[in-house]
Amino acid sequence: ILEEGKPMRSTDLAADLNIGKSMLSRYFATLEKEGLATRDFGKEDKREVVFTITAQGKKKLAAIEKDMRDLA
Repeated sequence: ILEEGKPMRSTDLAADLNIGKSMLSRYFATLEKEGLATRDFGKEDKREVVFTITAQGKKKLAAIEKDMRDLA
């Protein structure tokens, strides 16, 4: 979902993935720790949390997608 490179609000991403915001937060803590994604506050609404995939995250995702295609 984040692979398009556009930041997403946490509420929208959680809804798209059909998971709770607390579960999403735990997932993203791991992704942030590995440098694959970032978490920031919204520009207009500072209560809003916005997630973005990093360049390293895009590279990792591309490698995973390639591996999946190779297995098919």
